[in-house]
Amino acid sequence: MRRTTVVRADGATRALLGAAALWSVGLIVAAILAPAYSSTSVSSSFEPGAAGHPTANLAQAYTHTLATLVQVNGLKALAPVGLPLLATVVVSLTLGHRRRKAKSGAGPLAWTVTALVAGAALLGMLSIGPFIVPPAVLLGVTCGRSSGGHAGQLHPATADLEQGVRHLNPS
Repeated sequence: MRRTTVVRADGATRALLGAAALWSVGLIVAAILAPAYSSTSVSSSFEPGAAGHPTANLAQAYTHTLATLVQVNGLKALAPVGLPLLATVVVSLTLGHRRRKAKSGAGPLAWTVTALVAGAALLGMLSIGPFIVPPAVLLGVTCGRSSGGHAGQLHPATADLEQGVRHLNPS
């Protein structure tokens, strides 16, 4: 009978991935609910004055409308907005798989997916790109934290920090 050992991610990795997922879900909710477009239209009507009255009646009506990203662009707008959430899931699964297989580092898949999200943020800088930057950074930090040590071991800088904390608080 084969036993498998589950090596869980440390708290900081879980927090980073959780923050990336939370931000990504927020992007999807905002695309559906938050007004992203506004327009104002003016309509006017002209009624000539009554017989004997040289004046005319001019009426103007202003209409201000707000629309969400999905209302304007349809459901296809959720594809670029959902990319960070999909990337977060892929990076999480990749890191978990590499931990179970006792492989060190984040691996090429996690780094590639993170780079794709960062590239999407740069390409969309004039529209939704700035909102994709936080998950890209969080995924980059997560991948960076996973690199540099052996599976099941802490990154050398984190290990040094923990050793210093244990020295200060020996309990």
